[in-house]
Amino acid sequence: MKIDSTLAKVGQLRPEENKARRPETAPSTPAQPAKADASIDLTRTSTRLQQLESQLASIPEIDMGKVETVRQAIADGKFDVNEDAIAEKLLNNVVEGLKQQVK
Repeated sequence: MKIDSTLAKVGQLRPEENKARRPETAPSTPAQPAKADASIDLTRTSTRLQQLESQLASIPEIDMGKVETVRQAIADGKFDVNEDAIAEKLLNNVVEGLKQQVK
């Protein structure tokens, strides 16, 4: 049995036939725009969150006072390095990174 291209066209209609068979639909009505006087009431929690965000935005990311204290301790030769604490934190960061890769 030979399969030709006419079988592939079974069920397909020419555009004018397709349009004639399709029922006409009414144009959809556009969505109503938001009213200019619409307002949003914020809960106490969301208002408090906004206040906290504002406060956090005003706090610098780097504590320059602490940086200067460490800088002065290094300059004076009084800066003490806790190798065990550093090693532990490095290992914890590696373990957390590996856990994230597994997920």
